[in-house]
Amino acid sequence: MPRATPRKTKYPRVYKRDTTRKGRVYDFYVLVDGEQVWTRGDHANLEQAEAHRKQLQYQADHGMLPTAKPRTLAAFVEEDWLPHQEARVARGKLKDSTLYQYRSDVNGRILSDLGEERLDRIDLPRLRRYLDSLTAQGYSNHTVLRIINTVSGILEMARREKLILVNPVADLEKPSPASRTVAPYAFVAASTWAQARAGGRSPWPTFTASGITRSRRTTAASYSSPPSRGCAKASCSRSRG
Repeated sequence: MPRATPRKTKYPRVYKRDTTRKGRVYDFYVLVDGEQVWTRGDHANLEQAEAHRKQLQYQADHGMLPTAKPRTLAAFVEEDWLPHQEARVARGKLKDSTLYQYRSDVNGRILSDLGEERLDRIDLPRLRRYLDSLTAQGYSNHTVLRIINTVSGILEMARREKLILVNPVADLEKPSPASRTVAPYAFVAASTWAQARAGGRSPWPTFTASGITRSRRTTAASYSSPPSRGCAKASCSRSRG
């Protein structure tokens, strides 16, 4: 089960959360070389958690506590974020298809590009460079936006769990999703019609999956004038000749 959202207690660096297996537990952090190092789920009593925090902080301040390795984005995603998304699917809060897309983005790009970076070192300039690199690799605006939104979801959960102070994606200039347009049917102008008739070509374009191709040669000479407005078929103009 994913960890519940921690809540503040009367001690500034101690947080409480309710779990299914252990009931209420208390998490706390100490500062080691300016970095937050968390101890999670070891205490069911607030006063014991605060006493333990003070002991560890004293050791850290006097060089007696080994420096813990800060969490990377990959560790957070694999240990916390993805299990939480799976639990959301089980609770009906997230669609299976959305979880599938999350996994695709995480395994396809995000972990290989950002996985080894520390959560607290992924800042706005780093994400701007990452966004630009995706665009430079030829990804569409739609794909870049989807990947960045997935990164934002990961960092937002880390922010709520007090692993980082802010979610830098909030200030990132995101691309606009590319509009998908379909080329309208090419109506033949009067001048094009005359040129086609003079050259013995059909003025009607033919279409393939790749777009408009050169018209097939037909008996274009039988067309004496462009079809009238509202005429649904080329045979309308033939009947006038």
